[in-house]
Amino acid sequence: MSYRKLPVQKSGGKTRRYRNLAVFNSECSKRSIGGNICTLTNIRRLKDGSGLATVKSETGPIRGKKSGTWLLHFASHDIMKRHLKGRVDTVRSGMLDGYKRRR
Repeated sequence: MSYRKLPVQKSGGKTRRYRNLAVFNSECSKRSIGGNICTLTNIRRLKDGSGLATVKSETGPIRGKKSGTWLLHFASHDIMKRHLKGRVDTVRSGMLDGYKRRR
């Protein structure tokens, strides 16, 4: 399951598929001031070592693009965590550091 076989999807009203990460990177950038607020809702490692993440994007206080939910597929789980490190909100970023949820 590689990233090229499973394109980036954004759902929110209408589900759209993108061929590259440029749209996601522009919406959830590392140096976002007043743009969209992106929060990581789910991240998992698949059996073949690839990664799957769900990122919720909400419009920011000043301006931003439409809100929606991103479904990201990466060929490597570690590279996906590194890519999302500065882009998602710090509230749930413990998922990127490897913390497990308590039961």
